[in-house]
Amino acid sequence: MTVLNNFEARFLALHAQLQQHEQYWRSSPYREPQLSWLQTNPALADAAVGLDAQQLSLSEQSPQELNRWLSEFLPDLAPLLQAVEPPRAQTQAVTLPPHWHVGIGGRKRSQIEHFCQTFQPGQQHLIDWCSGKGYLGRTLAKAHNLSATGIEINPGLCHSGAQACATAGIDMRFLQADVLDPASLNPLVMQLPGNSHIVALHACGDLHRRLLRFSVEQDIAALNLVPCCYSLWLNHGGYEPLSALAQQNNLNLQRDHLNLAVQEVVTAKARETEQLHHINSWRLGFDELQRDVRQTDVYLETPSIPKSAVNWGFESVCQHLAQAVGLALPKEVNWDQYAGRGQARWQRTRRLQLVAQGFRRLLELWLVYDLVLFLQQSGYSLSLTTFCERQVTPRNLLINAVRP
Repeated sequence: MTVLNNFEARFLALHAQLQQHEQYWRSSPYREPQLSWLQTNPALADAAVGLDAQQLSLSEQSPQELNRWLSEFLPDLAPLLQAVEPPRAQTQAVTLPPHWHVGIGGRKRSQIEHFCQTFQPGQQHLIDWCSGKGYLGRTLAKAHNLSATGIEINPGLCHSGAQACATAGIDMRFLQADVLDPASLNPLVMQLPGNSHIVALHACGDLHRRLLRFSVEQDIAALNLVPCCYSLWLNHGGYEPLSALAQQNNLNLQRDHLNLAVQEVVTAKARETEQLHHINSWRLGFDELQRDVRQTDVYLETPSIPKSAVNWGFESVCQHLAQAVGLALPKEVNWDQYAGRGQARWQRTRRLQLVAQGFRRLLELWLVYDLVLFLQQSGYSLSLTTFCERQVTPRNLLINAVRP
């Protein structure tokens, strides 16, 4: 498959393939141990279940290795990803102000550096959307001699950011507002210069959707957005596309599918990974138990538990989850048996869910192309690029939009 040059063609190619292969990503082996594709593609099922520990770990950590392995059984996926993956952004050297990074965590600092290297300044006033202390906005303002405004809901962060900018001689003010609340945001619109350029690095869910709508409504001159965490939005139903083309070709994505799109983790330490494996095996052990207690082979939704739950032990985790969902457990439970069943099921689930994880980037691109198409139909000129390597952050898609 050749590289597709326009957003509509890329989106439609993505949509067609995701529809065709939906049996592999729409259902989760965590919830449904008996997936339909186990019967329709037994060669893939046997290969997945038969992965040794080394190959399993490598495929979990490397999308390239996962795609290589999966392409043996689904050969059309790799050419599609090549055709729709955005190009790397052009970069330029940027001289950042001395000590600009003080107080910024290492990962965030690296992301801001890469963002700055792709930023094309105009003469517009900068708006740092959901700015926190304004690390991104103040860096760009200082590097390019621009004025800036940070919009942030937390008054403490506004105060800290304003103090830091005053000390560094940076022309940046902060406005406190909840961007999701029109009553809070709309009165501030009159305080913003008409020729504004919005920037946002990892604005989550509803925050980046509201940014796009705000930009269209207020005729914002330009924006640079790195979206993130597509499942963090207030609507409890399925994903509601913004663009007309995505509305006409709706995958009816649910929150689990939005979570799948951002499941990739590149920074977890070995100890954190081991804790995650323990907790997941215990949760599946509880799932085995609740199915027997309720005498129904259906997954039961349970709330999240903290990482510290790894210190509770299996029985305490089960008691906690049962209490949370109002399930009465028998007085006598063979805890070792259910812990063992949970461990076995987690090892099988880890291998089977690799198949769904092979569709993560395609799902994320479907979501981001929806955002891009919305801006395009609203009159913006667009580019979509990757602004950094995956090791810096897997959420590395950068939308650049300019009013002609």
